[in-house]
Parts: sequence; C-alpha cells; structure tokens
Amino acid sequence: MYRMTALDREILKFARKTSPLGMFAAGLKQYAGKVWLPTKENERKAREQIDKLLKKAKKDPVARKFLRAERRGLSFEEPLHYPGAAMNYLYLHFLLEGFKRAHITKLAEGGLKILELKRYLLKKKWPAEIKIHTVLACDGCLGVIAHAKKNVKGKRVHARLDALAAEVRAWRKHFIIGKIKKGDYSEIFPLLKKHGQGFGRQKIYPKLLRDFYDYPETHGEIEKKATGWLEEELPKFRAITAKLASKLGRKPDPGVIEKELKNKCSVSRNKLIKTILDMRKILQVVADKHWVRITPKYDVKVIETPKYLVPFLPTGAMNSFNTLKGKPHCVFYATTDPRGSPSLCIPDLAQLIIHEEYGHCVNFMNSYTGFQGKLRLVEIFGGSLDTPLTEGLSFHREIESLDFFRHLEHEYQLSKNDKKLVAFITKYADLETFNDMYEFVLRKWRVIRILRAITDTRVNSGKQRFDKMIEWASKKTGLPKKIIYDQTFNFMENPGYAPGYSVFGQRLRELQNKAMSKGISRVAFNTFVASRGFPARTIFEKELKQKFRL
Repeated sequence: MYRMTALDREILKFARKTSPLGMFAAGLKQYAGKVWLPTKENERKAREQIDKLLKKAKKDPVARKFLRAERRGLSFEEPLHYPGAAMNYLYLHFLLEGFKRAHITKLAEGGLKILELKRYLLKKKWPAEIKIHTVLACDGCLGVIAHAKKNVKGKRVHARLDALAAEVRAWRKHFIIGKIKKGDYSEIFPLLKKHGQGFGRQKIYPKLLRDFYDYPETHGEIEKKATGWLEEELPKFRAITAKLASKLGRKPDPGVIEKELKNKCSVSRNKLIKTILDMRKILQVVADKHWVRITPKYDVKVIETPKYLVPFLPTGAMNSFNTLKGKPHCVFYATTDPRGSPSLCIPDLAQLIIHEEYGHCVNFMNSYTGFQGKLRLVEIFGGSLDTPLTEGLSFHREIESLDFFRHLEHEYQLSKNDKKLVAFITKYADLETFNDMYEFVLRKWRVIRILRAITDTRVNSGKQRFDKMIEWASKKTGLPKKIIYDQTFNFMENPGYAPGYSVFGQRLRELQNKAMSKGISRVAFNTFVASRGFPARTIFEKELKQKFRL
C-alpha cells in the first residue's frame, strides 16, 4: 500500500507519540481514546525531535518540507484551536467507531486537560475576529458534547462530558462579543462591522504560506495573481448571467438568477442525499472514461453534514480515513441545513459532486491505494501540504467538466453511459439550458474561490479588514454579501488555506494545456496528478514537468 525509508519510519514513530488522533483516523485502532497533551514540555520535546529529523533530511527534500510544515504548525497558536481540538477528538471517534463509553470518557478528560493547559491564552489580548472564531469553535464543541450525551449512557462519562462542557462555556464567556446564538451571517457580520480590527497575523502569515503550505509565491504575489484572475473571470460570469437572464426572462442579477435556478431545478432538502447518490453513480463512470482513471478500490460514503459541523462545512466537504491500515476510504459530507449554503438545485449538486468526489476523493483514494505505484509514507501521511494540491486539482476538475458537458451538446454518437448522464440531466432541463445553468454555478464558484485567495491575503497581511473586504467583493462581483461571507469566513480559521484552490488550480491548467499540446491525453495527465500523493507543491510541480517534459 505504501513504502517506507528509514526516515519515514522515524517520522512515523514521532507521529505515533504526538498525533494519536491522526494515527486513529489513519486506521491504527490502538490509538482510540488517546489524547496528546500540549504541555510546554511536550511541545518543546516535539520541536527538538523535529529538529533532529530535519538534520537527517538534508538530502531528502520531500521529508524536509513535510517536517518544516509540522514544526510551523506547532508554533502557530491561537485560542480557537483548542475547543476545536476537543471537538475533533470526539467527532472523529463518533464517525469511525460509534459511541464507545470508555473512549469518550478518556477523550472528554483529555479535552478538558487541553483547555486547562491553554488557559494562559485567555490572559492575552485578542482581536474581535479571533474572539468570534473562538466562540464558534466553542459552540461546535458544545454541540459535539451534547451529541455524545444523547448517545452514550453512564454517570461517569456524563460527569466527564459535563466538566468539559463547563470549561468550554467558560472559554466562550471569556471571548463572547455581543450575542451569538445561531452563529450565522445575520449575527456575525454586524459584529465584525462594529468591532472588527484585523486578525493580527501580519508576522506569522508569510511563514505559514512558506512553511505550512509551501507556496513559492509571497502573499503580495498571490493577491496580484488572484486579482488578475478575477478580472478575467468576471466578464465570463456576467456573460452567462446575462444569457440566463434573457432566457429566463429575469433581471441579470446573480442573486435573482440563483433563486430562479432553485425554482427551475430544485431538489428538496429531504431528497438531497438520495439525489447525490443517484447522480454520482452515473458521473463516476463518465469521470473514469473522460477525466481521470479511478482506482478499482474506490470507497466513498456520502453522509449528511452533522448539525454541529454546519458552521464549519456550509456546503460540503470530505475526509479520508484508514490511510495506514486496511482499506482506505473517504467520507463525503453534503450539507442540507439551511443555516449553511446547501446545494439545492441540480447544477449546484453536479458541481459539488465533481469537486468533492472526482477531485478530492479520487485524489486521495488513487494515492492511498497506490493506483500508479506505491508512494512513500511521508507522501500520503496527510497534513497541510496536501491542501494546495488537492484543492487546486478539484478547482481544475470543475472547468474540465464544463468543457465536457458543452461537448455533449454537439456529440451525436454518445456512448451508453453518456446517454444515461444526458437522460438524468434532461429530467430537469434541456441539455443546453442545464449547461448554461451549470456554467453559471461554476463561474460563480470560480469567482468565490478567487475571492477566497484575495480575502486570505489582504486580511491576514493586515491590508484590509474582513468586513470591508466582503463589502468590496460584493460590490465588485454583484454576489450577495451573505454568500461571500459564508464561503470565506470559516476559512479564516486556517490562514493560507484558501488560496490553494485558484493558485494551484490555475497552475495545473497551464501545465495540462502544455502537456496536451505535446500529444499527452487529458486522462493520462490527470491520472498521474491524482495518483501522485502529496509531496510539497514545489516538489510536485518539478516532478510534473519532468514526467511530461514540460
């Protein structure tokens, strides 16, 4: 399934000590219920061990980049991380093993100790934006605790969960600004306008870009690129908006068109998961033939996003599990809760499925199963370095799918599976109209993901306040402020994450065009990219150029 060098073995040994949750998620069941405590001593030892491993990795750039990312992660400390950590420990155990009383008891005790150890963070002065994120993390944690109490019985475990909840509430009370009950745009955005002062990350942000995500670009260069892409993309978005408005007899306003799409091709919330399951069966065969070869060991489960995760997953997401043991698999979350931004029309659902499955899930499953050859452990280990690669791949897959759907309009000799796809689509609209709707959705998402890059760079560098950025973006694009907020604010929890979509996605498209101009097939190029794992981005691009002589 994967291969290990001597250094990989040492890295795995280190991870077994410092990342029990990662080990459990990767399939090592002996780590169930275990928590790593971030004491000053444990953190110091972890940094020292990474430094020793870095000396051994001088001639191993893949391992060196991985270790630098791990070290940078240890040095980035904000209060929102720790209620989130307690939540993640509990939630992932629910997902992977159900509700085991003994493990939940230990996790509640461990979560409480984490928060107690980090109480010194409450003494620091934090910006309003960080306080709000911390409150939302506390609310997510409290939701998970309540879910645990409903599903596991016993006085001892309930006492431990109650103690954890009391500590989380104390954190929440300390950081609360105004009134936050639902935690949505209607509550948060006015607070940001009134109290916003910036995230205060100007010093750490360039280091996170360089070490945690391996961007070769500075934040200024990312912003410049993204601003240029926005100028390229907006005329296309406006053109398809105008075309649909003319066809539907409506005003050429994105918000109006979006409502009209939901009216024309709506999917009710209670049928959302079933519709995804039906559509993905057809799309998987199409994707395997036209876009990217998919491992025969592909294993993906679709679930409704749990209510307590909706603030963090407003539309959809995926997680991968069992990387190191047994059979790897992925979970694809689809949000149905109206507090988020669920996909409630067929073009939206098509975009969601293609992004999450035939982007992310294929990427992880092909890599984990060694579809094109076994990869090193450190290349599939998981972490921040996979973010720009897999998000960029999924961003790129969307535009490829539009090209394919447009091709179907003019193809007279469709395959059996292509005909099935067309038959499914035309239950909702004729093919040309569906494609116009799909292009509207796709162009909207391209604009949003480019805005994520601009927001991430401007706000985290201190150039612009978040609320001012949202107002500028809405005026610039015509998209409602709520949509832009919903698709950017939760990403501010992880500075440097959001640019990955457009930055590497655009780079991937450029390299693919060069490869195809030399006669390399789209499927061959994409299958290599999706199966290569997750070395740092600069290493990945270098290998890609060498592989296809670009």
